This record gives sequence, C-alpha cells and structure tokens, in this order.
Amino acid sequence: MSVAMRIALGALLIAAAAPSIAQTASPPPAQPAGPIQRPFGSVPLMVPGKGGAPAKDCDTACLTALVQQYVDALVKQDGSALPWAERVRYAENGVGIMVGDGTWATATVHGNAPLVVADAKAGKVVWIGSVDEHGQPGLYAIELTARGGRIASVAATIRRKEGRPPFGDPAAFGREIVSPIKGKQTPRAAMNALVQAFFEAQAGKGKAPAFAKSCTLNENGVVMTGNLPAAKGEKTDCAASFSRRLFQEYEAVQRRIVAYDDARGLVVVSGRRDLPGDKTEFKAADGKTYKSEADYPRSVDFISVFKIEGGAIARVETVANEVPYLMPAPWPEAKGAQP
Repeated sequence: MSVAMRIALGALLIAAAAPSIAQTASPPPAQPAGPIQRPFGSVPLMVPGKGGAPAKDCDTACLTALVQQYVDALVKQDGSALPWAERVRYAENGVGIMVGDGTWATATVHGNAPLVVADAKAGKVVWIGSVDEHGQPGLYAIELTARGGRIASVAATIRRKEGRPPFGDPAAFGREIVSPIKGKQTPRAAMNALVQAFFEAQAGKGKAPAFAKSCTLNENGVVMTGNLPAAKGEKTDCAASFSRRLFQEYEAVQRRIVAYDDARGLVVVSGRRDLPGDKTEFKAADGKTYKSEADYPRSVDFISVFKIEGGAIARVETVANEVPYLMPAPWPEAKGAQP
C-alpha cells in the first residue's frame, strides 16, 4: 500500500471514529448522594455518603484499635466491614493499587507483638510487625491516616525475604524500643531536631546528632554500619557510622515525620533514599575503601522508628524495601506531624 493510500485510509478511520470520541469526551453523569460501592473481591464495599452528622476524629486509643482492626481484616482477606472514608488511597511499596489487591490477596497471618505508634494530633497510626504470605514471613509496616474515625489512606511497606539483603527475623522487630523511656521525656521539638540532624548529617550537610553509647542502626532486623550490614567484629555504634562517613552512596533522602509517641520517646519517619549507582566503591573517612551496596540505580522506601532517650538517639529501627530509581510517590503528603 502506497503512503498516499495509507494517509487517506487513516483520515477515513479518524472521521468514522469522531462521533464515538466526542461521546467518550462528554462529562460522566453525576453520582448519587447516597451510598457508593467499591469492589472488594466479590464483596461490595458500602461506604456512607456525605449526609448525616460528622464523625469525631480518633484519639490514641481509637487509632490503635483502628489499625489493629485493619490488620485483622487484612489476614482474613476481607475488608468489607472496615470503616472506610468516602474516598480511600492505598499503596504497597510505593505503588497505588486497589484495596483488595496485593497483600490483601496473599496475607494469612500477622505477628502478635507489633510496634504500634499512634499520634492523634497528626491523625496517623503506624503498625510495624510481620505478615505471612503463603507461610513465608515478611516485615510489614503501614502508615494509616484516619479522618473522622474512618480510614482515609494506607501506605504499606512490605519487605520479603526474596529481596536483597539485609533481611533478619521479622518477628523480632522493635523489641528493644517498645519500653517506656527512663527519666524525663524529651520535648517534641527536641526530638524533631535530633531526627532532622540525623538526616542532614547523612547527607554530609551538618553535624551528627547526639547518640547514646549503645545506639545501633538496625534495618530489616539486621545491625548496620552505614548502608551495609555490619561485618563481624566491626564497630556498630551509631556515632561510628557517621564519623566514618559511611552514607556516601546516598544521592538524596526525602523524609517526613509521621508520628510521635511521647511516653516511649519514639519518632516515626517515612521516606525514600535515592542511590544513583554511579560508583562501585567509595573511600570512607577511616581511610578504607568500601564496595557499594549495589552497582545499579535504585531508590529505597523506608519507615524508621527513632528511640529518643536522655536527649539522644538511643536506637533506630527501619523497615526498607527497594523500588525503581526515582519512582514517583503514589500521592503527595503533607509535610508531616508537627512537634
């Protein structure tokens, strides 16, 4: 077929399709004000309309109960009875998906000793523990946002054994940081300053914050030195990772404080590290050359829990999972919980 004939045929096809295109472009019909439906597997999920008295916001006890109700429903693979907001955002490992997909179709058991941090002021609650998928345990962390006592969004980070190291015991996460603090509480403004200084120092832009002598960095259940699992006999205190400048692989670290727990001295941070993979090794401040964790571009989503005690960072526990390099966030979030 000649080029002229192809052009003529294309014009005819476009003309024939024009009515249907115009019809498709017309605005959709208005939705009724009453209940709306969302598919949840084969179960319609009924969500109330805007009518009626507004629900009250959740306090700490309400948020704690709500996230436990959510996780219980997850492993039953049936969220039809959960109090969803009229519009819900849901993401797993940085990808927005439908409620009912992902771990909603694979999770069967959750751990019975999770770390839960609820912040009524922020309307946020974080649940970190383990979830089994077909008998395989994995680390599971969710950030749940509640509005008017209903679930408005859930962002989940799942770290499965099949991924890259590090990966430890999912059932052991957070055991060292759940106890109440010893002595006086650190004000939120001071906790915020310590956490911000931690990330600024990671980027080489400031002085490292105060660390307790026993402080360790733990990722996916493994003790770390910088961005690498600690080698046998290596110094593993938090201060050493910063003084040796072991975070040189990081190109950028985005972060947002999600929640505070004043009684236990906890600060939860959600974020993403970008690692360009342009260097296969780096020279640290101790004079040694270290091989990079990986030799390709990648980003890492994380949820970190900082234990603050006596005006210093006493421990950092992180759940992290690799995602494509510079992958956009599933939705924009506010700046985070305020001190």
